[in-house]
Formats: sequence, structure tokens, C-alpha cells
Amino acid sequence: HYFDMPGRGEPIRLLLKHAGINDFVDHRVKMPDWPALKNTFELKQMPVLVYYGKKLAQSYAILQFLGKTYGFMPSSPEENYEMISIMNTMEDLFSSIMKAMSPFSPYDDAKKKELCKDLEEKTIPLLLGEIENRLKKKENKDYLVGEMLTVADFYVMGLYTQFTTIPPAKQIIEKFQGCPLLKAYFEKRFKMIQATPPPNLKVYDLDTTYKGEAIRIALKSGKIPFDDVRIKKDEWPAKKDSFPLKQLPVFECMGNKKIQTNAIMHSICLRHGYLPLEPCKYASVLEMCGMVDDLTLGFAMTKIPALSEETRNKKKLDYISRTMPLIFLALETRLKRNKSQEYFVGRKYSMIDFYMIAAAKTIILAPANADIFGERLKEHPILKAYICLLYTSPSPRDLSTSRMPSSA
Repeated sequence: HYFDMPGRGEPIRLLLKHAGINDFVDHRVKMPDWPALKNTFELKQMPVLVYYGKKLAQSYAILQFLGKTYGFMPSSPEENYEMISIMNTMEDLFSSIMKAMSPFSPYDDAKKKELCKDLEEKTIPLLLGEIENRLKKKENKDYLVGEMLTVADFYVMGLYTQFTTIPPAKQIIEKFQGCPLLKAYFEKRFKMIQATPPPNLKVYDLDTTYKGEAIRIALKSGKIPFDDVRIKKDEWPAKKDSFPLKQLPVFECMGNKKIQTNAIMHSICLRHGYLPLEPCKYASVLEMCGMVDDLTLGFAMTKIPALSEETRNKKKLDYISRTMPLIFLALETRLKRNKSQEYFVGRKYSMIDFYMIAAAKTIILAPANADIFGERLKEHPILKAYICLLYTSPSPRDLSTSRMPSSA
């Protein structure tokens, strides 16, 4: 919900469109209708985002919420500082322009004229100059922060769109020649941010594997569209040489093929808010992911066709009697420590949950493996309840469409 103008609502609209959320309702409120609607909104102000029935207010907070949800937040504290600093700078400029030139400004014409003079001589050179200096220090000048689109890009371009609707402001900004890099950024980014579809993502994998499944589930949880490319086992030898290190799964983003499941998962989960920021919890998630990797690797070792049946049976016995019980016990202990035993960490999904769902789907709950996992799982009721809840229970939460995917 926002007025029928760009303003503080435009960055939100741009982000949603660029994230591929084309079916959102863009409710434009006419000025004469606002007094009657005002009391229905929190803080009696807009923009307001209605997200699954919950009304979210404050444009900064909404943008950062959407940035985390759709992967437009920086990955480091330093870049996060840069993002907020640029947004604050642009907000100062927006407020100054609205005071001096907006028809809704509380000032009389004489005061507005004084503010316009100050805007042209001091405010615009100072504030735009600050963003220009940030761009000068960057190698990649296509983005305001880091090497990818962030909330800062949407915020700056959204407010810039508002400036272009106010003729005096547009004239002053276009006349100001002190920021050639920023001017080039505006021209290029405006076209790109309006027209570019979401990155074309692909996951290449064999028909059913634990590691590829974890990647697919993480992407589905984040509601990130991707092409699920399944390669048949008998087709793999002919296609092997076209993939890095001749292995799968492979994650392709904008033409770049990335390998190593843990690295891929780390990148996706960090970008989309599925890794905790608190260092101890962060380390705990990675440790448990390693445990699940060991669990699945140990199982795979019992199935190697090249080994003799006697050797496979020995490995199976060692796995059932030693490896699996140790890992199940460690995972159950971690679940006991968490107040909400529906998740391993806190009260929302993290990378470890995706690993466990994938392991449950492809290995632990597979009927063919009941002789290996069935009895041992009964000895760990909390872990069993957790796995069954993740894998079988209908739920309105993020992973309801990812628990038992038919094609992904």
C-alpha cells in the first residue's frame, strides 16, 4: 500500500518485480482517499506491506525484510554498513528535496526558494558526492555495494525515480556534473533494474541424490525459481566432460557453473537468511551438516558395487553398530538443547534442516533401507519425531512444498 507516486513505495515495488514476484497487489492510494484509510494502518503511515496477512510498516524495515527473503542483502558486516550508509545518505537527499520542492511541503514560497538555493549549492554536491566517492573506490561500479544487487540499489533507484517526477529537482540533478560515475550508474542501473529478470538458475544432478536434493530444497524454501535438470545415469558418461571436475551436483547462476555441494549450500543459505549470524550457532549448524554428510557417506560406502559382498557386509555391520548410532545420538542431543524441537537451531529453518530433509527423503526413510535405519531410529524418539515432522506433516511453513517433491 502506498500513494499513487514513486516515493518510498517505489524501492519496494522494484525489489518485488526484480525478485520475480509479479503477482503482488500494487495498491495505489489516491490522496483524497487517504484520510479515511489512515487509521487502518499501523503508525498511520505508508508504505505498508501485507505479507501473508501480517502488516509490515516502515520502508527501511520492509526493504531489509524483503532483502533477506529474496537474497538482496550483503554477506558481510562491512558491506551491510555500506548499504545502510548509502541508504541513509539518499534518504537525507530525498527529505531535503521534498521539503524544498514538494507540493506537500509545509514551508511558504520564500522559504522554499531559500531551501532550493541551499539544495543546489550545498546539499546535492555533498550527498551525491559522498555516493560518488564510494563508487570511485569500487572496481565493479555496476553495483553500489559489493558484486551484486542489494537493497541499496533498489532504494537509490526508487527514490531517484521520485526525483524525476519533480521537474525542478530533475533539472538540478541533471545540471550537477560533479558525479560522472554516479550519473553513469543511474543510466545503466535504471534500465537494468526495470527490465532484468531474475538470474537464470539451474541445478544439474543425477535423478536422485542426497546432495542435489539439499540444494533443491534450499532453493524451494526460499521460493527461488530454478531449472531442475536431471541427468540419467546412462547419459552421464557422455556429458561428464562438460562439467567442472566432472562431477555433480552443479549449480549454475547466470552462466557460471559452481561445484561442491557444501560451498553451494553455504552460498545459498547465507544469501537467503538460512545461516544464523551468531558465531556459535553458525558453527553449530556447519558442524551438524558435517555429521549428516558423514552419515550419508558412511551409508554409501556399504553400497559400493566394486567391493566384494563380504567387504560390504563388514562395512554395513560397522556402520550399523558404530557410525550411525554415534551420529544419531549427537543429532538427538542437539535437538534436546533447542527449545523448539521442530528445528535444530532456533525457531526457523537453517541449512542443517535442509540437509536432514534431503537425507530423510533419499536415504533414511527409503523403504529399501528400513533394515539399516528403522530399529536404530526408534532408539532416538526426538530425532525420529523431527524427521517424520519435516518429511511427512502438512504445514503452512516454508517447506510445505519441498518435503516430498515429486520432480525436485
